[in-house]
Amino acid sequence: VEAVVKAIDPKLTTADAKAFAPKMKVISSYSVWYQHIVNNHWGGNIEGPATAINGTVVPAGTKFDFWKVVGDVSRLPGVGPGNAIVNGRITVTGALGGGICTTSTTLFNAALDAGMVPLAKKNHNEYITRYPAGLDATVWIVGKAKQTMSFKNDTKYPILITRSVTNAGSKRWLTFRIWSVPN
Repeated sequence: VEAVVKAIDPKLTTADAKAFAPKMKVISSYSVWYQHIVNNHWGGNIEGPATAINGTVVPAGTKFDFWKVVGDVSRLPGVGPGNAIVNGRITVTGALGGGICTTSTTLFNAALDAGMVPLAKKNHNEYITRYPAGLDATVWIVGKAKQTMSFKNDTKYPILITRSVTNAGSKRWLTFRIWSVPN
């Protein structure tokens, strides 16, 4: 049996990317601090997913979905057991990827500040003081159930997501920047 093959053009062509690139500027930046401690697997549960997201392009009119970009956290370097919120309380449970919500919350706020349209987002059951009230974005997978964070790029230009991690004493700062043609 011969396979049927159909070419599908990408939503963002190389020519378009080359035309947009020199015009792109940072349109949003958001940072959240965290400690480099065992509770987030020495930062790996934050930095691993942030690295997976780094360099993601979201074409105009398309959706960013946290889990579709990050994928299986067990395959990310540095990810391991950490804290989770269970029954409304922070607990040391050895949850794989515990602390990952620092990544989703930081990116959610950068996207919101850039004017992206929020689609899927849920707050934690407990208020975490280093996040803006009501603007945290929990993500989790338990069996086949999952909570994601997603947003839509409803502009006429692609966006590029970059991340950086900086040290400041006992704290580290995760920063997401959203690049696009200002509009």
